[in-house]
Amino acid sequence: MTSKLGKSLGLTLVELMVSLAIGSALMLAGATLFLNSRQSYMQDEQAAYVQEVGRYSLRFLSRELGLAGFLGGVQQPELIEVEQTLLGGAELTPSSNCYHFLLNVEEGLSHFNNVTEQGLETDSNGSATGRSLPIDCFSDSETLMQGSDVVIVRRVKDSRTVIQGLEQASVNPSATYLSIVRYNEMFALNNGGTSSLANEEAKSDTWAETDLWEYMPQLLYVRVRNSEQCAGDTYETVELCRLRLNQSGSGLAPTQCLVEGVERINVVYGLDTDDDLFVDMFTEQPTPAELENAISARLTILARSDQTDARYMDDKGYELGSVTFTPSADDNTCNDRIRRSMFGTTILLRNMDAVGL
Repeated sequence: MTSKLGKSLGLTLVELMVSLAIGSALMLAGATLFLNSRQSYMQDEQAAYVQEVGRYSLRFLSRELGLAGFLGGVQQPELIEVEQTLLGGAELTPSSNCYHFLLNVEEGLSHFNNVTEQGLETDSNGSATGRSLPIDCFSDSETLMQGSDVVIVRRVKDSRTVIQGLEQASVNPSATYLSIVRYNEMFALNNGGTSSLANEEAKSDTWAETDLWEYMPQLLYVRVRNSEQCAGDTYETVELCRLRLNQSGSGLAPTQCLVEGVERINVVYGLDTDDDLFVDMFTEQPTPAELENAISARLTILARSDQTDARYMDDKGYELGSVTFTPSADDNTCNDRIRRSMFGTTILLRNMDAVGL
């Protein structure tokens, strides 16, 4: 009786152990599947993030470059009187080199190649070219992305605020406008303090022939926050930002950052040197004079995820013009744990002098 009971008990223990082993294996398989699924989900989420950032920034920058130099039909921007008080506004004279740099309507587009953290332009070898952005465009605590291009687009808004003296939208007294007086071809940049002109009978004829276009230049660049930090929950953040004129007063508006995840911008310009409307040469480091002959731009954007991944290693090289960026060779120790993708397009610069419009 005891022997039979022992055998029975022994078989029960074996079966229990086998059941536990099978159960443990199933639990381990389930946990592994869950972790792999979560890892796959995070990868897909970061890939989708990079795609969204890249497509948005590519679409935004393409549109701005395509509109560079659009000044409401004024074909000779050198005729525009900057700071003239034709419309009765106060003179536009804030003590800011950056402000006056944005008011330089004679250059519809400005470009600075492979800037340093302080905004100095460098060539493909990293040597300074002698050109730099005005130092008061950025605060002392602001760091630009080294190796990215900076683009300044000068243009007016897509539609007129005033058409022959009739307001299509409210005129902001503090905003900057391009005024075009049709009958005598007078062009000026001034603020929106136009009420006195509209109400004075002696000037009503001039106002009836005046169009106003809101002037909205933009300095577009990539900046870095928490530079080279990747400890704990603090990561380096890269952002596509812009600097514009202030609409609530004279001078510059606060920096506005549009999207996180844009790491570098590169623009290569196609130049028409013989006025036949065909590209004769390409350059990524144009002088202001060469930009007058630009008819196209090849825009490349390097976008990246907003999180690091300990299981991922980015050992690729990204060609941005004549410069190759290799994250694994970067000084930032966590830069190779970030997912990236490149986006590119070619743009017609339809408002530049070379197009002849």
